[in-house]
Amino acid sequence: MIKKLLLLSISCIAFIVTLSYAATNEKQEVAVIKAALQERINTCNVALENKDLKTLSSIFLDNATWIQSDASTFNGTAEIEAFTKTYCDSYEKYTPHAIIIDKLIVISDTEAQTYSHVVYDIVIKGKKETRNNPFADYWIKGSDGVWRVAYEINADGVTKDNTPEVTKIVTQLENDWTVASDKGDAKRMAEILAPDWINIRAMTGAIESRDEYIKRNVEQSKSITEPSIFEINNVRVMGDVAVVTGQFTGETSLNGKLIHDKQRFQDVFNKRNGVWVIVNSDNTSIK
Repeated sequence: MIKKLLLLSISCIAFIVTLSYAATNEKQEVAVIKAALQERINTCNVALENKDLKTLSSIFLDNATWIQSDASTFNGTAEIEAFTKTYCDSYEKYTPHAIIIDKLIVISDTEAQTYSHVVYDIVIKGKKETRNNPFADYWIKGSDGVWRVAYEINADGVTKDNTPEVTKIVTQLENDWTVASDKGDAKRMAEILAPDWINIRAMTGAIESRDEYIKRNVEQSKSITEPSIFEINNVRVMGDVAVVTGQFTGETSLNGKLIHDKQRFQDVFNKRNGVWVIVNSDNTSIK
């Protein structure tokens, strides 16, 4: 009886380990596919920036369908190449800013769907506009290992100037971060900083993760003698991305000696699932 129970236990453990291994492999495969598709989308936007018609055409399958925001539809290589030339001839400059895959659905190892958006500046007849293009792609991976678009639909349009609204939100988040940092409030800092946030430290130039920063900050907060002060100098908003430039002043005590710290900072915000979070921070000490 004991032997049977032991064998059953071993079988259960082996089954759980197998499931865990399979789940881990599946996540890794999805990550690989997402990285490959993000690279293809980036390549397309660089090609638009450089008016590289050959590269643009190579993104699509020979029998692909490309639907524009005005519902005009282009089928096959000849029509897509003709439209691409007409479109590239229509503008003087194309500058992409944020190119983001919002959702990925992996159908198989050779089929996938992406729902993405790109925020870009375009200059047409001397007039500059900032636009946001949400688009959906159906991808097929060829025998050569390259992902190509079989079907794409776009919803391109001029972006609403939401700079005042976003500026208010990110300013409040900067304030909340400063207060949380002074208090060593790990929970609030984890809400403001994205899980994949990276920080470039002022003195050493070292890169640290969110968890490394929070652990260090909680310990250092015990030596803060005065509330830290921050000042925002500039906010640039580009769709779901905002870049904040400012300066920070703090005071800590080390071995009974007061240390004054003044830094210039630049924080990059990204709106994810309707919530603004900081994804990157760069700091420089001011002497």
